[in-house]
Amino acid sequence: MDPVLQQVRAARELRLSGDAAAAERLLEGVITAPVTTAAARLEAYLELGKTHDCLGRRRSAQQCYRRILALTDDYRWREQARILYRKGYRGE
Repeated sequence: MDPVLQQVRAARELRLSGDAAAAERLLEGVITAPVTTAAARLEAYLELGKTHDCLGRRRSAQQCYRRILALTDDYRWREQARILYRKGYRGE
């Protein structure tokens, strides 16, 4: 498995365990890393948007969801981003 993608999933686990601030730091590092694959970058933006929503930073979350829309034409990613952009993340 892609080690960067593993970091994204570790950040998701941090968010789900209640440490959204640590998840945010990890995801921002993944997004800015030059070796991040397209799939890992999309998943990182999705998770970072959810993390921002959890932290009450709605505008920052919406920026992440818009970034997904700009990065891909894949319907699965775009549909998730559109829904979260409009309604926000409410938990798993």
